[in-house]
Amino acid sequence: MLKILILNSTLERSGLTNVFYNLVKHLDNTQFEIHILTLSKEPKHSRWADFEKLNIGLHSLDLEGFRRLAFNKNLIQQKINAIAPDIIHTFSFRGNVFASQYLRKYPRMVTIQADLQENYQVDYCKFLGRIIAALELHLDKSANYITVCSNTLSKKYSYFKNLSCIPNGVSQQNYFVLPVNEKEKLRKKFNLDLSKEIFVCTGLINERKDSLTVVKAFMEYANSTQILYMVGSGTLLNTCKELANNHPRIYFTGMVDNVMDYIGMADFFISASLSEGMPNAVLEAGFAGLNLLLSNISAHLELNENKCLGVVYFEASNKDDLGMLIQTAQRTEVKMAEIYSANSMALAFQEIYLKLCPR
Repeated sequence: MLKILILNSTLERSGLTNVFYNLVKHLDNTQFEIHILTLSKEPKHSRWADFEKLNIGLHSLDLEGFRRLAFNKNLIQQKINAIAPDIIHTFSFRGNVFASQYLRKYPRMVTIQADLQENYQVDYCKFLGRIIAALELHLDKSANYITVCSNTLSKKYSYFKNLSCIPNGVSQQNYFVLPVNEKEKLRKKFNLDLSKEIFVCTGLINERKDSLTVVKAFMEYANSTQILYMVGSGTLLNTCKELANNHPRIYFTGMVDNVMDYIGMADFFISASLSEGMPNAVLEAGFAGLNLLLSNISAHLELNENKCLGVVYFEASNKDDLGMLIQTAQRTEVKMAEIYSANSMALAFQEIYLKLCPR
C-alpha cells in the first residue's frame, strides 16, 4: 500500500481545502494510505473535524508566532520521517518551499491551483507578488510531477516537464440538487419563500474576484423579488458593504461554516472573477443545480467547452453586462461534466501516484 503525505499550512475552510478533502475522500483506500501534515495552528473556520471522519492519518505541528515564520527544519523532518511517506504531495506555498528544500529524497508531486503571479499580486503587491510567484515556480521545477487544474493553466505552465491537467472535482455526495421540500425548509430558515430569486457568491471578497462589480450590477439591475447573498470575507468586504449602503436585498454573511445552506437555498451563482485556475466554488454550485452566471475568463469558458449546461457568460468587469443577466435570469437545466466529479479527479491522481512509485 502506498503512503501519501499531503503537506499544507492548515485545513482552513477554502476552495483549496475542499479540493484535497474531495481527493482524500475518493482515493482507493485499499491501495493508498493517506496522511496530512499541517504546519500551523488551525484557524477558527477549519475542516479538521471533517477530515477526522475520513479515517486517515492527521498530524499538525501547531506552529505559531516566530516558530511559524521559521520553517523548523528539524522538527518537520522528524515528523515526516516518523510518517515515512512514499510520496509527498503539496498544494501551497509553504509546503512547496519546505518540500523543495528539505524533502528531496522523497518522490514529490506539486499541484498548482491558480495563476500564481496574478494571485500573489492581489494578496501582496505587484512587486512582491511577482517575486513570490517566481520563487515558488522556480522551486516547483525540482518536483517529480506537476499537475494543474485547468487547460488554462496547462498552457501557462507548459514549460514544466511531467505536467498533467487534472480538473478539480466535486463530491456528489456533498453537493447535489435539493428536493423542493428541502429547499423550502432552508428558505424558511432564512425567512424567505420560494417566490424569491436567490443569487449567491461564495468565497473571497476581493479585487481578483471583482466583488464590487457584483454589488454594483445587483444594485442597478435587480428587481424587488431578487436577493443577493455575499458569503465569505476578504479585503473588499467593508468596501462592498459601504457601497451597498444597507441595501435591503443584499446580505453579507462573513465567514460561515454552513456554506452549503446558502448554496442549497439559492437559484443562481455569480462569479465575476478576473483570474481563476478552476474555481471549486463554481463547480460546487453547478453540482448543486444552480444556474451559473460567470465572467468570460478562460477558466470559466472551459465549462462550456466541456459541455456543461446551465452556464451563461458576461464580459469580465462589465457591471451592465452582468446586470442584464441578473435582470433576465431564468432557471434552466443544469448539468456538470463528469470530469469535474471528485471520483474522476481521484482516479487521475491515483494513476500519477502509481507512476511516481510503482509497486
